[in-house]
Amino acid sequence: MNKRGLLQWILVAAPAVLAIGVMTVFRACSAKEDGTWMHCHEVQTALAFTGVILTLISVAALLISSAGVCILLRLAGIAAAVIAVLLPGTLMKMCMMDTMRCYAVMRPFAWIMGALIALLSLLDLTGRIRQKTK
Repeated sequence: MNKRGLLQWILVAAPAVLAIGVMTVFRACSAKEDGTWMHCHEVQTALAFTGVILTLISVAALLISSAGVCILLRLAGIAAAVIAVLLPGTLMKMCMMDTMRCYAVMRPFAWIMGALIALLSLLDLTGRIRQKTK
């Protein structure tokens, strides 16, 4: 397997790790005593959805052979990864206290995974653009 093929498989796995991670190990705060959820639970759900969408984009880019379509898919992936970085606390409201699990665990995980996915998507995008211009 060449480097580019490995990169594409990593780009399928990384968003899946984001989606699964925010629902399990790196989840937001638990339910309140009365059974209701805090704002961070909505952020967790949005991050999981973003991870699923990013995974689908990466699978499509892996299966489609058209360079132009793959370039558009990578651009969409970069945008979605940036959204994953901005969701917790910027685009969506989270808990009131900075010491809560959502701030200490979920947000850093979303930042790291979103930045990693955006960077890897950009790397794949530049490779595809170079290949198309040859």
